[in-house]
Amino acid sequence: MTVVPFPTSLVTQYLGTPAATLACAVYAGVFVVINLAYNLFWWTAIREHERHLLHPAVMPRQVKRLTRRSLLGLLVYLLATGLSFWSPLFHERR
Repeated sequence: MTVVPFPTSLVTQYLGTPAATLACAVYAGVFVVINLAYNLFWWTAIREHERHLLHPAVMPRQVKRLTRRSLLGLLVYLLATGLSFWSPLFHERR
């Protein structure tokens, strides 16, 4: 999380310039990496022999729902990263 200010600064500095695409891609890419790390921790916690890492009251349907949500988050961040190559150019041409 301490990395987030750096790409945020890149976006504010380069938005409206030819480097906006790269700045936005770096920004979105940081969140892809953060989400991948979160998913790695989550998948480690829900593995059968690691179930002791979860609170005993956590129900299997809750695990399934949270797993789907974390994968959806990854998909959204990947989509945002892909769109970052197009979106700054779109706004530049207005």
